[in-house]
Amino acid sequence: MSDSEYNIVDLLKESNRLHALSALNVLDTAPEPYYDKITRLVSLKFDAPVALVSLVDKDRLFFKSAYGTKAVEVDRANTFCSVAITKHGVLVVPDALQDDRFLQCPVVCNAPYARFYAGAPIILSSGICIGTVCFIFPEPYYDFSKNDQIFLEGMADMAASHFDLRLSRDLVDPMNLLPMASVAVSVINDLAYIKEHSISAYSIELFGSTRISELLVVLGEHKIFTLLQAERLIIEKILPNNNSYMFSLGVDRFLCIVGGLSRDQSFILADRMEVALSKVIDLESTPIINVSKIGLAYSDNMDVQPGGLIRMAIAGMGSPRKNFASSTLYSEEGENNIKRRLSIIHDFPGSFKEGNFSIQYQPKINLKNNKVAGAEALIRWDHKTLGRISPDEFIPLIEDTSFIYQLSEWSIKQVTNDLDAWEKQDIHLNISINMSAKNFQKDTWVETLKKNNALLDKANNICFELTETAAFSNIQAVSETIDQLNRIGIKTHIDDFGTGHCTLTYISQLNVSAIKLDQQFVMPMVNSPKDKMIVEHTCHLAKALGFELIAEGVETEAIKDILKEFGVDYVQGFLYSKAMNVDDFNHWIKNYNM
Repeated sequence: MSDSEYNIVDLLKESNRLHALSALNVLDTAPEPYYDKITRLVSLKFDAPVALVSLVDKDRLFFKSAYGTKAVEVDRANTFCSVAITKHGVLVVPDALQDDRFLQCPVVCNAPYARFYAGAPIILSSGICIGTVCFIFPEPYYDFSKNDQIFLEGMADMAASHFDLRLSRDLVDPMNLLPMASVAVSVINDLAYIKEHSISAYSIELFGSTRISELLVVLGEHKIFTLLQAERLIIEKILPNNNSYMFSLGVDRFLCIVGGLSRDQSFILADRMEVALSKVIDLESTPIINVSKIGLAYSDNMDVQPGGLIRMAIAGMGSPRKNFASSTLYSEEGENNIKRRLSIIHDFPGSFKEGNFSIQYQPKINLKNNKVAGAEALIRWDHKTLGRISPDEFIPLIEDTSFIYQLSEWSIKQVTNDLDAWEKQDIHLNISINMSAKNFQKDTWVETLKKNNALLDKANNICFELTETAAFSNIQAVSETIDQLNRIGIKTHIDDFGTGHCTLTYISQLNVSAIKLDQQFVMPMVNSPKDKMIVEHTCHLAKALGFELIAEGVETEAIKDILKEFGVDYVQGFLYSKAMNVDDFNHWIKNYNM
């Protein structure tokens, strides 16, 4: 065999080894008691200061368990373990300083300054070696016996068995009989690196957590199992025959990996899935309608990170789309966007405690007398590393957590404090505060507000703004909350009207006092007769139904004049001012009223 042929075989062997290690999903994870027991036993047996369960990654050694050292990983180059995984049996190095292979080894050159090393390979049932169970001494040692080797190999076999158990335990989801998503990592690696295919990743949610729970109660586990098998067959019939794989992301959530498609072909396949899954399934005379969501991530880059591709497909399920226009092309930027979203959620509590949030006010002008009637309170977050984060970015993320209640309570407190200060200066304003639908849907929210005396004292000067879409997310609960707020003197306005495609007929079912026209309709009016007509008819109908009208996005005198003609009561926008902190707002009011 020539050297070049040998190198090719060697490279493929290493590639397969790395795929197997990746499929374990054990890299960069916390220590576990089982592996810690192994390193403790090894240390006690040999009176070794350092014992390790070491996993050999592409460019590093990751220590799944490290006894006697706080190190988590070291560079792989010139290390004992890199050699140990290529040998049969235990690698024993009596004196590293007498072995040219290890003179540059990190643990030889630096603390703990190893001289002796013994390491037994961790070999999975597939025959692939992923690392070692090893220990070191800071001085040479020449009395490592055959029985010592047998003991160390036994410890490595115990580690290997537990890693194998990890794979088999996580292999199949019992509800849908699909391999778990952890297995998909190695499949993506094989398609990208071995077959050099593009990768299309589809994340599919059939019903959603709430509905699948309801179906389990109504239908029972047996029928749900049958239903999921039927759904699985629908998808399998659509997938290409070659290079297509299905995995489980949960009871009613599937992951499909397809290799070799063009980007256009991957979009077409997504459309076909959506059409097929929209059909009613007759389950033993019970019609079942899917409310499926599909996320698509695509990569034609051989440097794709499998976990990142899967995460982007899952993230795509939550994005509104038309013909999969928002399907994501895998990229480092996309990965970074996901990390940014996670960072925003993770950093919120600490940033909140550190006082990195503030309120800014954008004035509202009464068109009848051209005086300042009030302002909209807008939350601002100045992140210590990410800088100013827009509410449009962080609010939707925080709304998926309980932090949104904390943020709402804080904003109410800030506004009531500012109202109190203005009142002492004989400045009387009405302030609107943006609220989440989660507040309006929480049964105990208004009861909590009733305990806030500072809020009740300023109730007539405060209104809550709720977006049109949020208002109709659970109209019964929202309607009841609005009625309760009215009883304690706090009005509710519908914000961003026109973006949620609900008519005023629906909004008239809610006891709100005003609607705010979204700027995407207001700003183009001057140059768009169609938008002008929409605004005009909306204004006339709103006034006929008894609503006050507020318009945002007023940037020119021409827009202001049109809105005044249409009967709009209040306006806000850059024609008057951008949002300002409270000190600048106070200064602006004084100058405006001069």
